[in-house]
Amino acid sequence: MSKRYPAFLVLVFLVSAVLVPLVYAQNSKTEPDGDRPAVQSSDGSSEDSSTKTSELRSSAEIFAEYQQKLENLASKCDERGMTLEAKVTRSLIYKKQPYFFDVSLLSSKPLEAKLPSDATKEQQSWYAALRRLREKYSNETFAVAERLGARKRGYEIVACVLQTLYINPDHKRARQFMGFSLYEGEWRSQWEIRRIEKGYVDDPQFGWLLKDQVEEYRKGKRFYRNQWITREEEEKKIVASASGWRIETEHFSILSRVSLERGVEIGRYLESYYDAWIRLFYPFVANENQWTARLYSNDAIVSKRHQVILYRNRAEYVRELKKHDPNAVQSVGGYFPSLRCIFVYEPDPKSVDDAFDLMPMLAHEATHQLFNECNIPNSARGKSDYSKLARYANFWAVEGIAITAETFTLDRAKNKAAMGGFKGVFRIEDALTSLFVDNEYIPLERFIGMSRTEFQAYEDLNLLYSQAAGLAFFFMFYNDGAYCNAFVRYLYGVYQGTDTPDLIVKLTGKSFKQLDEEYKTFMKEIYEQVRQDGSPHPEKTHVNIKEAR
Repeated sequence: MSKRYPAFLVLVFLVSAVLVPLVYAQNSKTEPDGDRPAVQSSDGSSEDSSTKTSELRSSAEIFAEYQQKLENLASKCDERGMTLEAKVTRSLIYKKQPYFFDVSLLSSKPLEAKLPSDATKEQQSWYAALRRLREKYSNETFAVAERLGARKRGYEIVACVLQTLYINPDHKRARQFMGFSLYEGEWRSQWEIRRIEKGYVDDPQFGWLLKDQVEEYRKGKRFYRNQWITREEEEKKIVASASGWRIETEHFSILSRVSLERGVEIGRYLESYYDAWIRLFYPFVANENQWTARLYSNDAIVSKRHQVILYRNRAEYVRELKKHDPNAVQSVGGYFPSLRCIFVYEPDPKSVDDAFDLMPMLAHEATHQLFNECNIPNSARGKSDYSKLARYANFWAVEGIAITAETFTLDRAKNKAAMGGFKGVFRIEDALTSLFVDNEYIPLERFIGMSRTEFQAYEDLNLLYSQAAGLAFFFMFYNDGAYCNAFVRYLYGVYQGTDTPDLIVKLTGKSFKQLDEEYKTFMKEIYEQVRQDGSPHPEKTHVNIKEAR
């Protein structure tokens, strides 16, 4: 019988996963045009090889065997009455959540190496067996990445590394590949290590402060222009000026006119979103040669920080933004490519004009920002030239993927994040209503053929936004993600500036008419699920589009 379930294991196994949907679920997919996708299966030998040996297995085969070994171990626990140990073991078996990308963010805390001293022999034996499985199969998976390195298959290498970290979050080489080193007992990025070595600590409330300043901040003091003043005095000075609290995170620079604490909260949210984004869209971060080089170097892939400004209220936002956009009064936030900056304000829950949640809006705008400012090689748009983005067609995808990002949710207690779903997602509900209640649908060939100018000038923007949301959802989740790789490659073409009006047809191998029918069939299934779940009959939920550009 199980004597005691070690409490620390609850945390260990809740936060250990990384990302599987694009790594494992796609391993069996075959691209219709025979070209390698931007995010694709990880394989140490050619796909058409009929002479694979056990020594040259694909990452998919390794992962499948690992999952079976976990189930075998759990069954042995069942036989011995070790119910809780069996439950923990099965928690490591990947279970795909339909219509979602699940991302378990890497913890800075390494897994515990030993059980408590009073653990039974059976518990010790079980835990040792579990550790052996994780070490064996993570090493085998990383070996596939190393074989791919000789062929410079950088994107497939990333997929292998993410799978390695799913199996074993403390795999040293895989952690180093993603930019982390074990420093003073915790996994830290190079940026974090430099901050710590300069005497800074990451306070949960105030962010990165010099170690000897933290206690004073907790007492209500603030270090302002080389002198200590009260929190109230600092706030008065900042509100009266054009400045704000500057919060620097690894990938974002945030100017908060609300408070230091709110800026830190937003910074942590955006860093978590970035962690999820880079796992889903790593071809946009570096090219294949750069990712391949990560196998042999600890140097981080450096990019400029992304700029964000948070204003105190709508009036302040409109006043400042009018300097850049005469139509600012009609918006509630936006990303300005020419300024490479996101502008938002703190919504007033009592105002009908502020009927939006700040965090989903930030995810939406950060998506525009990250894609536009990413390091796409050989871009036909030049250096993030937004004027050339979707100049002739395909602009729907720019908004579709950003709307999808609004579904990003974060569970800090479990160190997990997710993106996707349709329940309670009003743009998806709008798409269902338009399609099955109002019979409003723009055929895909015409819809995709809309340029950025045509899209933004369309009379019923709500219809376009909802259909863009529905189509993005379709291309990511239809038939267990059959088109997901194609959609990522499609986005890559759009942002690289090499897209054509028929690009999605070439990448999926389906005609516009076929995709129209598949979309309607897919959305009909979703519509029926919404009704069967007891949700009210979808009604019009359109709101005004208030996104600055």
